[in-house]
Amino acid sequence: MRQRWIMKVLSKFLLVLVTLSICLALLFLADKHFFQLKSISISQADSTVKDWLFADLKGKIELDTKAYIGKYLWEINLQDFMKELEADQRINKVHVQRKFPNKIEIKIQPHKPIALFIDKKSQIIPIARDGTFMPELKNNELLDVPILRGEELRVDKESRKIAMDL
Repeated sequence: MRQRWIMKVLSKFLLVLVTLSICLALLFLADKHFFQLKSISISQADSTVKDWLFADLKGKIELDTKAYIGKYLWEINLQDFMKELEADQRINKVHVQRKFPNKIEIKIQPHKPIALFIDKKSQIIPIARDGTFMPELKNNELLDVPILRGEELRVDKESRKIAMDL
């Protein structure tokens, strides 16, 4: 008889606890702004690229992704988001991940400039390992890498790629 009484009390307690938990969960999820994107964290996948190069890239990504702040996480197509980021010539690979309830995490692997090309106007253009040109460098951002010149290297990506393999 005592066991029945204990079982009744426990079952009522569990019923109240489950009901209370469900009500709290619904109240918590009823907040319309709970799943709206509040922050985007940007980090470097590896630290082999110069800090100033990553800082410049991070600043541009922060500006480009401001439009996403305030959107619901499920409204953001991660494939389109990644394609938008990969359009930057300085980015080699990008990984984008939702962090529920209201964050997105971006890990980028920038191209590492392995040579510089100096054109006829003395503009300094870094070249990535795959032979693609990266955005022009400012004069105070020089790298300790080989310098290439020549019209053929400017117009022919395959020639640049062969030069990068040397």
